[in-house]
Amino acid sequence: MAMLKLSVILIVLDFAFFPCLTTSIGQYDYFQMVYQWQPAYCVGRKDPCRIKPSKIFTIHGLWPSNFSDIPGDKCKGALFNDSLMSQDPTLVSELQRSWPDVGGGDDMGFWGRQWNKHGTCSEQTFGQIQYFQRADAIWNKAKMNITMILKNNKISAGGGKYNYTHIEGVIKRAIGDTPIIRCIWRKRAQLLHEVVTCWSQDGQNLIKCNSTQKCSSNFDIEFL
Repeated sequence: MAMLKLSVILIVLDFAFFPCLTTSIGQYDYFQMVYQWQPAYCVGRKDPCRIKPSKIFTIHGLWPSNFSDIPGDKCKGALFNDSLMSQDPTLVSELQRSWPDVGGGDDMGFWGRQWNKHGTCSEQTFGQIQYFQRADAIWNKAKMNITMILKNNKISAGGGKYNYTHIEGVIKRAIGDTPIIRCIWRKRAQLLHEVVTCWSQDGQNLIKCNSTQKCSSNFDIEFL
């Protein structure tokens, strides 16, 4: 009888906790807006880029994130719908400029992978179209133009080397909050690869990034 009572209690507890587990799927705390430097991205690929890289930061992704991790691949939502994008040719045209697939040349496929892996995690806030509109709107903010921020502060592409703190400080002063600077390694050099800015849960307000994923501060950063 005691074992039977214990089994009943465990079953009740399972049902009590199950809704909490299911409703937590897709929850997130903030967005990471990830900009990638096209030349470094192409250097880091196993296969050559199909599109000649431009010396510009374009979007890698808008990633709903928790303060503990990025919940990519953990969310369940409506899969990417090509036809929805086709209904807004202006948005498609904008995204081809701000969010191109430099590596494979398949823009729609790139957007689809990003939505399925990351965008669905924010579906409680944005539908598919709204998600891409928000990313493009952030990229188009003059204040958030990472390419021009670095150029205007004499951080020039073409092989120059710079201190991590200097790059971080320049961007922080320009945008008003701390970014994340990410690198990839080529031989013995770390290359400036990505700049990440962080945004509130509704994607409207810039916040401080607190991730530890960044370049090593022990080495200079090469800017291809």
